[in-house]
Amino acid sequence: MIKKIILIFILLYYGCATICKTASCQNKNNLIIETESVFQKGIIIESREFYENGNIEEEIFFTNGTLTIMKEYYENGKLEEIFNLKNRTYIEYDEDGTIDDEGTIDDLTLGILMGVSELIKLAALTELIEIPQGNGMNKEYYENGILKEEISYKDGKLDGIYKEYYENGSLKSQSTFKNGVLDGSVIEYYSK
Repeated sequence: MIKKIILIFILLYYGCATICKTASCQNKNNLIIETESVFQKGIIIESREFYENGNIEEEIFFTNGTLTIMKEYYENGKLEEIFNLKNRTYIEYDEDGTIDDEGTIDDLTLGILMGVSELIKLAALTELIEIPQGNGMNKEYYENGILKEEISYKDGKLDGIYKEYYENGSLKSQSTFKNGVLDGSVIEYYSK
């Protein structure tokens, strides 16, 4: 179980996840969603990560920015395990849906999960982007001339849409900021 917790930590640290609830998470441009998170005024509400087939891999729910429930799924869409931090319990399932293991979350695991929650909060508030004073749109390009980032800003703060692109020009991620903090969905896409 500790190995799974460490893997979860790594996944959350490198790409916080999603809010598409359908089995086929594609947008109108046929981009497949990899992760999606929802923020309100810089505080994370929920997050999901998806397999390339569109099924949910992991979903995480927060209350006031604190991790409360985490669910992991098999690639076929069936529930693999659920961690309930409110009552400190977990249940693990076999691929056929039967309970494999259940119990109480120990203090070490709880501490690791709560630490992950704090890192997510910190990452949401930390954007290392140099924004010019005033209002406008900042664009950065790859050496090959393809657009790399589009950043909207107002009064010297991130405000509006932020988009990031792969070197092939396809959309990598998009998010919305309001007055310098994340507010809305953060969506990351698999490379085309």
